[in-house]
Amino acid sequence: MRFTSACVKTSLPLVSAWKATQTCCEARREGIVHEVVIEAEACVIQCEITDLLVEGARLDPWRSDWNCRAFHELEFRVVSGVACEESGVVSELGRNGCAELAERYAEFIEEALWRQLCEQSGIA
Repeated sequence: MRFTSACVKTSLPLVSAWKATQTCCEARREGIVHEVVIEAEACVIQCEITDLLVEGARLDPWRSDWNCRAFHELEFRVVSGVACEESGVVSELGRNGCAELAERYAEFIEEALWRQLCEQSGIA
């Protein structure tokens, strides 16, 4: 199962974005799983970053005006997840539950993963 998020404009400087790219590549090689807490659903999901693209601004006059903006994209897959009920009972979400949460909260999950990548690489 693969979830691709939409292109998000970044405020990270190009060097910082490059460091985040290096961190992500290391995370993929080591198979690191990132935890994302979704408080609105009382869930914790484990995500694995499958692909990362960081494009800097291209100011070449022969290119279109869209290329003058920097952007980044992140692809992830949800490995597993748990939900906590009000009574304190913890239960597995299963494949369908994880897929539903990943689809509903894709942008939130992507932002949380970017924050974790920046923290890991020492970018404030």
